[in-house]
Amino acid sequence: MLRLLRRYAKPLTVVVALLLPLLVYRANAIRPADANLLDRLVLLLTAPIEGWLSAATSFASDTVDRYLDVVNAREENVSLRRALADADRERDRLSSLDGENRELRRLLALKELNPEAQWVAAQVIGAGSSPLSRTIDIDRGSLDGLRRGATVLGGQGLVGIVRRVGWTSAEVQLIADEKIAFRAAVARTRAKGRVRGQGHAAAFRLILGEVLRSDDLAVGDRVETSGLDGVFPKGVPVGVVVAIDDDPAVQHRSATLEPYVDFARLEAVSVLVVPPQKAELATPEPLLPPSLRPDFDGGLQVSDAGVAEDASVPKPPRPAAKPTGNDRDAGVASRDGGGVNDGGGKDAAATTTSSQGASP
Repeated sequence: MLRLLRRYAKPLTVVVALLLPLLVYRANAIRPADANLLDRLVLLLTAPIEGWLSAATSFASDTVDRYLDVVNAREENVSLRRALADADRERDRLSSLDGENRELRRLLALKELNPEAQWVAAQVIGAGSSPLSRTIDIDRGSLDGLRRGATVLGGQGLVGIVRRVGWTSAEVQLIADEKIAFRAAVARTRAKGRVRGQGHAAAFRLILGEVLRSDDLAVGDRVETSGLDGVFPKGVPVGVVVAIDDDPAVQHRSATLEPYVDFARLEAVSVLVVPPQKAELATPEPLLPPSLRPDFDGGLQVSDAGVAEDASVPKPPRPAAKPTGNDRDAGVASRDGGGVNDGGGKDAAATTTSSQGASP
């Protein structure tokens, strides 16, 4: 018998391999009530094998699914990272355009408030290369009507003065340069003083000096050009007082100013080629300096006083003027009230630039 099995082992194996699936299929296909003894025996013998095969199949299927999930997750992660990078770039672009739009709208408001003046719009194309001065280069020159000594303004206030003029470009000396000085006045009290730059000091800070001790001066006061020296027109915003040096050992008081113009981010300016016939230049309401400026979002509008202002930017605090009994202090009205009353007469000390020369 064994010899017979060995002799026909391969044919028998083939027959069993062919019949076993058929028997298993038949045993699983018929109803349990119709199953005979052979069917029950086949089911009993193949149940463990079916369990193992089912577990192996499930394991392989789960492994493939996990692998595909990982691959898809990586692809999705790469796609999301690209989309996030694109969104960040678009956000930065829109933010830059929004800031540029606000600046250009303020420059447009400056032109609309002074229709009789002639302006030349310019873009900042570079910063001064000299380590001893604060200058910028603009893309307009003598072919565009620029001349040496012309006043340069930004959308928020005074920028500087044109020092050198080429055919297609010009160099502007910033008011933060230590070689420039000009007369200015406190908008609230009309107290006079001289503004000078601090050169390469941090944050482009300015110094308001030669302020009389009898004059009212407080932190938060806004300072503008007085127009008494002929260097800059009257009424151009310069900056806000952030600190006061009240040293009793010196004759005059001085204050530190935060300029309205953010020189480090300045991109567009307007050059005053022909000043208006009136003494005072109408300017948009300046924003707070960068270090004091809250987040804002809004457009320019014209106030009751006829001054264009940014609707969403809160104005600096206006401390109450201290009564001094002085006729000049008694009759002062701030620029925010729609006019200026210089009851004390013109300042006899017309400003000049410092010895290094800042006058045109």
